[in-house]
Amino acid sequence: MCCIEATSGARAARAVMLLVAFALCGACSRTPEVAPQAAAPPPAPSPTTPAAPEHPSRLDAFGNLRGSGERVLGFEIPVGAERRAEGVQGPVYYVEANRERLMRYFRSRGHSLLERLSDLEIRHTGRTLRGSPDAPKEAVVRATPGPGPGWTLSFDKGEPTPLAKPALIELIEAERAFIAEGEDGEAEAAGGEAEAAARPGTDGEPLEDHQGTPGAPVAHAHGAGAPAADRAALRRSALERHVAPERGRDLSKRIYEYVKAHPDRGFLD
Repeated sequence: MCCIEATSGARAARAVMLLVAFALCGACSRTPEVAPQAAAPPPAPSPTTPAAPEHPSRLDAFGNLRGSGERVLGFEIPVGAERRAEGVQGPVYYVEANRERLMRYFRSRGHSLLERLSDLEIRHTGRTLRGSPDAPKEAVVRATPGPGPGWTLSFDKGEPTPLAKPALIELIEAERAFIAEGEDGEAEAAGGEAEAAARPGTDGEPLEDHQGTPGAPVAHAHGAGAPAADRAALRRSALERHVAPERGRDLSKRIYEYVKAHPDRGFLD
């Protein structure tokens, strides 16, 4: 009987232990409940970016260059041409086009073309001058290939550009004009004195000028004030130049002294 009771007690203990183990496993396998998160607000709409302006196409429906309406020396500039430099006779443009397309563009507008081995010369005709009466008749466009796939258009007004007069020549001419003006002034002053002596006043004395000086000549408008300042500036630019010795000698002073000593001969370079 004792053995049976011991066996049943052991079984009961094991059963209790199994129940406790099952309870612990159930507690561990249970996932904790997570509180629901609030939904994120929708992103704010970004400001609309303005669309970039569309550049006009360089070519028309037939593959020809289109005109921009801008004219230089009477020649219409193609659409897309870039102004690259400013020359003495006119600006320089660059247009992306091949030779045939460029020739077709200017010929369709009535210009005459002279084809050379590598470049083109484009000129006005009577038809183009009627459309641009203010354009120089001798204006010309010299088209040269490159850089890259395009052509460079150099505009030339076709008129000689006057060369700047050297400062030494301007100084000599200014001093000659001043000397001639002084001689004319002395002659006028002498004539005025003679006339004043011929027309005495009521007291028999020569007429006085506006300053009360008897017989004093009246000052002329072309005095030596402003011209003297101009001549001084010309003298500095003509006779006080710095010339490097390795480049040569400056003979401006010798030429100036020679011309002053021989006003009737002048100087020929």
